[in-house]
Amino acid sequence: MNTTEYMENKTCKNWENPDRTGRVLAGSVILGVGGVLLASKMGFEFPEWIFTWQMLVITAGIYIGAKHRFRSFGWLIPVAVGVIFLVDRFNDNFS
Repeated sequence: MNTTEYMENKTCKNWENPDRTGRVLAGSVILGVGGVLLASKMGFEFPEWIFTWQMLVITAGIYIGAKHRFRSFGWLIPVAVGVIFLVDRFNDNFS
C-alpha cells in the first residue's frame, strides 16, 4: 500500500467515525446556544419560553437522537417530557 492509498483510507475512516460526528454536533449545539445568548444580550427579543428548563430537556433529547442518527426511540422520552411541561405555558386548560 502506498502513501496515497493509506491517506485516502484514513480520511474515509475519519468521516465515518461516530465520535467525530458527535463532536461536530456538540460543537454546533454550543455555537447555536452561544449565538442565541449573544443575540439576547445585544437586545434581540426572544420568547421567554426559549430559556426554560423544558427547552433544555428538549434540546438534550434532540441532541441524543441526532448523535445516534435517530435509530432508536430513547430520544423521544426527554423530548416528550419537555413538551408536556412546556404545553402548560401555552394552554391554560392543560394540567
